[in-house]
Amino acid sequence: MNQQFVDDYLLVVENDREAWDDIIQMARAENYNMPAISDIIKEGYETMVSDVIGSVREELPEAAVNLLSQMLFGWGLAEFDAIARRVIEADKEALDG
Repeated sequence: MNQQFVDDYLLVVENDREAWDDIIQMARAENYNMPAISDIIKEGYETMVSDVIGSVREELPEAAVNLLSQMLFGWGLAEFDAIARRVIEADKEALDG
């Protein structure tokens, strides 16, 4: 697992009120089902990356597009599971505290 990816993802989401609210609401809607939350986060991330790469594909050299794709895609379930666990843990702590 790449802890840096998990930390970076959470750094952004935890510091964006709308993104954090959205991910918490999704976690609650999924009844804190970690695998389901992980899948939803992974799908959202991959869709976002596809959209971004697609929007710049025509303006960049093929090697740059390939490099971006290589670096941004390919994260496994372990990374998204870790993100989902942290979201669940943070929300449960907030509700208890």
